[in-house]
Amino acid sequence: AIGGVGGQGTDNSLSSAGAAYVFSPADGWQQSAYLKAPSPQILSLFGYSVAAESQLVFIGEPDRDLESSDPMIGTLVKAGAAYVFTSELPSNGGEVWQSATSVIGSNFGAGDNFGFSIAASPNRFAVGALAEASDADGIGGDATDDSAPCAGAAYFYDIYTNLTPYCTSEPNSTGARASISWGGSNFVDLNALELSAASMPPGQFGF
Repeated sequence: AIGGVGGQGTDNSLSSAGAAYVFSPADGWQQSAYLKAPSPQILSLFGYSVAAESQLVFIGEPDRDLESSDPMIGTLVKAGAAYVFTSELPSNGGEVWQSATSVIGSNFGAGDNFGFSIAASPNRFAVGALAEASDADGIGGDATDDSAPCAGAAYFYDIYTNLTPYCTSEPNSTGARASISWGGSNFVDLNALELSAASMPPGQFGF
């Protein structure tokens, strides 16, 4: 399977690798782009979460395996990743999509499921890691403390300055997780991310 923009959609050699399809109102809601991870991976679930803002599309791939920088650790299964695709509108019409920018958690680890959820606003976007395991509370805590399995975390990115504050809840023993709530859809306003509880296996937090 060819990764990136406009690959061969008829190549079905990677089960559950995932894809995203962009439809443009300017073309009468015809498909304008076929998007894949830059390097597609079997069972990685690219497209599990999607958000769009202006000429940007944000896509999560929560089951992507990543390689650790430590050769003794090797592959980090289901660490997860997210991608930002941008488009341009040429003067002669149409829409041209650019290759993706990859985003991973600053403390990525096996089983984090970074990219499980995504939300975007005109200035920033947020990525949820459903099973991230740190015991940090609130914003900017110790992300290296992995003593709370499946506690979950959210990562915030400024689209223009790439600021990446890190946010977690207190480890949750009630069996609820946080979910973005705005008419049932993912949304980040200019200054806040709204989280609401939803039924989930014990100890998990995300959005």
